[in-house]
Amino acid sequence: MDLSRFAAAWAALMTFGVAAVTFGLANGNAGWVPAWIGAATLHGLAAWGLWTRKDWGVSFAQGLALFGLGAFGQAALALGAWPSVLIGAGAYAILALLTLLGDNPMPQRQRWSLRLASMALLPAATFALAPEQTGAVMVATLLGAALVWVGTWGVARGRTWGVLAGVVGAPVMAISVAYAPSLAFFDASHFMVGQPLRPLMLDVMGGVAAAFAVFSVVPFAVPMARFLFRREA
Repeated sequence: MDLSRFAAAWAALMTFGVAAVTFGLANGNAGWVPAWIGAATLHGLAAWGLWTRKDWGVSFAQGLALFGLGAFGQAALALGAWPSVLIGAGAYAILALLTLLGDNPMPQRQRWSLRLASMALLPAATFALAPEQTGAVMVATLLGAALVWVGTWGVARGRTWGVLAGVVGAPVMAISVAYAPSLAFFDASHFMVGQPLRPLMLDVMGGVAAAFAVFSVVPFAVPMARFLFRREA
């Protein structure tokens, strides 16, 4: 069943929703605008990939949907059943359902690698572009995330350079997150949290992004090991 056009339309609607939130944050929460621009860009890329039936489109959108669903599920546990939380969870649940029920042209191993890499992108953008983030951490985190996703895309297309990019990008992300200054508290308020100086779990977001980045290269670990250590009969 090809549901890619329906999924693309839904992802486009979500992109407009994220863009509307971004516009609303410009007054009073301008420090969060770059992170939300990054989120809107990722949703728009998912919509475009699905609409044009790119080979990576379904897996990319699945990664965004699964992370978003998990994030809003955690928000419901932490903050309660706020209308904004329920709407967000429902939107990602629909996107996940549309993409999981539709056709996916990728082989199974490549699907999981692309999903995991895409699941790393939203938390990576949030962690890297959050208020008060240092410039070096921002650049390293975004570079690592880009390398991981481009690497998994390259592997999915049978390009050997993809493995190298993913293997380099994952530790770059992990190291940048590990050595970043603590970002558990902010002076800048956020629409999901009523008061400033409340914990936003940005350290956790960075750790989750790094973990998904590392996991994205795991599906190819065994084939790589076999290739590197195989012996002639």
